[in-house]
Amino acid sequence: MGTLNQKIAHTFRSLSNRNFRIFFIGQGISVIGTWMQQVAIGWLIYRLTNSAIALGFSTFLTQIPALFLSPLAGAYIDKVNKLTIVKVMQALMMLLAFTLAFFTLSNLITVQLIYILYTILGICNAIEIPARQSMFVEMLDNKEDLSNAIALNSSLFNAARLLGPSIAGVLLLKISEGVCFLINGISFAAVLISLFMLRLRPHRTQHDSEPFFQSLKEGFIQVKKNPYILNSLILLACFSLFGVSFTTILPVIAVEIYHGSSSTLGFLMSSLGCGAMISTLYLASRRNMGQIRYIIFYASVVFSISLIFFSISSNFALGIIMIFIAGGAMVLQSASTNTLLQITISDEYRGRVMGLHTFAFRGIMPFGSMIIGFLAEKLTASISLVACGFVCLIASIMLGTRLLKSD
Repeated sequence: MGTLNQKIAHTFRSLSNRNFRIFFIGQGISVIGTWMQQVAIGWLIYRLTNSAIALGFSTFLTQIPALFLSPLAGAYIDKVNKLTIVKVMQALMMLLAFTLAFFTLSNLITVQLIYILYTILGICNAIEIPARQSMFVEMLDNKEDLSNAIALNSSLFNAARLLGPSIAGVLLLKISEGVCFLINGISFAAVLISLFMLRLRPHRTQHDSEPFFQSLKEGFIQVKKNPYILNSLILLACFSLFGVSFTTILPVIAVEIYHGSSSTLGFLMSSLGCGAMISTLYLASRRNMGQIRYIIFYASVVFSISLIFFSISSNFALGIIMIFIAGGAMVLQSASTNTLLQITISDEYRGRVMGLHTFAFRGIMPFGSMIIGFLAEKLTASISLVACGFVCLIASIMLGTRLLKSD
């Protein structure tokens, strides 16, 4: 019993830090609403348009700002107070959720308005994500807890993926998408309260007076000269382009392959989230991060294979199992990459490197969403996923082996 308690305490050790514990609670409530909105917006767009391309385009608009803004935001983040940036962006995202709820519940919503609101949301995310991720180290009294905090935050996000889609599936079946958007807006209050309760060390940096573009250039130089960071970012970008975007067409798969409804989509998203949560808890429980490169490699291969099997299965039970494995491997790969970057880079470059991480993950992803949406529209959802799975498998072997050989 004592050994079990020790393992549990070790897995959740970063929660002993007051600031991170407060943020963890507030963020946990907020991301449930975030997942509810993500499921509801996909269902709403598909209901309005009956188009896989429209689904892909909405994701494109949400994530494309990261391609242009995140590297720039990262350079700015290293010069200013990260907490202030996160507060402002979270407040703006709350306002966007309430706006979306108002127009949907008033039956005034259009696809064009969704595109506008989601473009603004994408701009907020492109700035907020690198600021929030680079702020983790400032919330910890013990820097050795950083890898654990990253893994727990990822597990929290994916635990919400279990609950949020399930609630959204019921609400979509019984009420409307607008209620999901309203709940998401309300849930932002929790994370905003937690942010105002944080007591972080005063912001100090050695690069406040450095010219902006020189600071930006230094970030790229740091990535280029570190093979761990460079190869892991390239692999992450490949998966963002051909792998992670498969979630964009899950509404199509729920209807075309499994002949289901919004509740079917909720089950698929929840199964994916369950696998993701378990994999991140595994990462949080690890005592030694020295083999993190091998985790990235094996997770990439497992994801690719499970995506292929998910693509060719018409049996719902088997599909649930495959998407469970795919979700676990997908998030294990991305969370491990985040961990590798954060434990490798120095604090003075953290914002810039995390800005490039957001660029590789979210900035590249919209092109994958458009590609998979186009393929699903012109061919079938199944064929498009098989093709993407094989591309990911090739990238895993080629780039993953380069990562393992890095020294």
